[in-house]
This record gives sequence, structure tokens and C-alpha cells, in this order.
Amino acid sequence: MTIQTMMRAIHMTEIGGPEVLQLAHVPLPIAQANEVLIRLSYSGVNYNDYMVRTDFFRHPGASAPELPLILGEEGAGVVETVGPGVDDFTPGQRVGFFWDKTKTYAEYAAVPAEKLFVLPDDISEEVAVALIHSGLTARTLLYEYRPIKKDTPVLITGASGSIGSVLVPWASQLGAKVIATVTSNASADWVKQLGAAVVVNVSHQDLLAEVKKATDGAGVELALDGVGGEGFHQVFDALSTRGTVVPFGVAGGKYPSVDPLALIDRSRN
Repeated sequence: MTIQTMMRAIHMTEIGGPEVLQLAHVPLPIAQANEVLIRLSYSGVNYNDYMVRTDFFRHPGASAPELPLILGEEGAGVVETVGPGVDDFTPGQRVGFFWDKTKTYAEYAAVPAEKLFVLPDDISEEVAVALIHSGLTARTLLYEYRPIKKDTPVLITGASGSIGSVLVPWASQLGAKVIATVTSNASADWVKQLGAAVVVNVSHQDLLAEVKKATDGAGVELALDGVGGEGFHQVFDALSTRGTVVPFGVAGGKYPSVDPLALIDRSRN
């Protein structure tokens, strides 16, 4: 019997565009103590992978990524083997996980057992891996910053994106009055179907004016901004008195600086 010692993986040997991702044969990981070896069915691909690959968002003073590098932080598949000390999982189980130290652009991944969850029979590995990152992020945003009650006005930017499209129906089900931003008419129709009370196409509508109109001039109590860039100034201005804004994405660019003294000016208006 031949014992497998190598696996296929997609790794990058330099910073750059998609062309730096190359097929390679690398050593098969071995499940260590309290780890589980997963035969991956699907690997998640998200915006963070792009930021690492392009070195887009490295903080000043932080070291460059060590190359060669295998990307990927979430995955779903089947338990292949378990390491010493693992009692909660057995070979053949379907599992999913999200762990920022994983390398899932590969055939296999060794993951701490505590990071795994068993997939329900009615959820496929494909669906699970598509929702892990978005779902966990959405839950954090909706439950850990400001309580959402019936008719709480909530602004969600980038509402047609992977996280936004989870946030909109979830916030709506919690009772929020969701004001969502998109950049196309096609996206506007879809986001409306997801449950948004108001959809603002920021390509040709003024966000601040539309928020004021939808909230009788009060502004939103919670803004969840997954876009960033210079548009953050309007998101910030759309807040009600003592409103909360949570920046969580940079699809539109890095966030601009906000002058704390601007809060004084707002309180006088």
C-alpha cells in the first residue's frame, strides 16, 4: 500500500495579481495533538485573500508575508484522520471551519478540533463554506455592537456583497428598518427582495439626503460599513445623535481620518 505524503495546493511565491497563484505539490499535513486532518471539498475565497496576495492592507511596521504562502482561511470537507486527544470527531464526518492560520487552497488542511463544527445533513459543503465567513461576520456586527429592536434604523453599505447580502435579511428579521446601499439598479431590485426597507443607489443618489428622508431627519442608530474609502464621511454623517458606526470592509479603499472635533460641530446642529 502506498502512503500519501504529498498533496496539491495553490501557493504564491510573490506579491501580485491572480497570476502569482501557482499549482504546487507540497507535503501533506499531519494531524498533531488536538488536531483533525480534513480532506477539503471546498475552500472559501474572500476579500482578505486578495489583500494578502496584493499586500494591500499591511500596517506600518508589520512584516511582509512569508513566501511561498498558501492562502485560505475557511473550508469544508470530510474528516480524514484525527490526532491524539481528539474525541469529538471521527473519520468520515462532514465538517466546516474558519481559522485565520489555515491554508485551505489545498487538498487537505490540519485544523484544531476546537475550530470545527459538524455540518447538518441538509447543508452541503459548498453552501457551508460560502456562508462561514459572511455568517460569522454578520452575527458579530448585528449582536455585539448595538441592540437592534423593532424599527431601529440601520444603514448597511455594500448590501449586495457577500456579507451585505447576509446582513440585510438578518437585520430585517430582527425588526430593523434597513437602509441599504448599492451601485446598480439590478442590485437594488435584489436587495429590496432581501428585505431592505430603503435602497439607495449611490451611483446617482445622495446617501445622506436619502437617509435623512427615510429617518425624518434623525439619522441611523447603527451603520455597518463594508465599503470604506471616501464614502465613509457620508456614512459617518448619516448617524443619529449617539449613533454607532462599525467599519468592517475596505472594498472602496482605506478609511479616511475622522477629526474628533467634528463631533462637537455635529452636536451643535
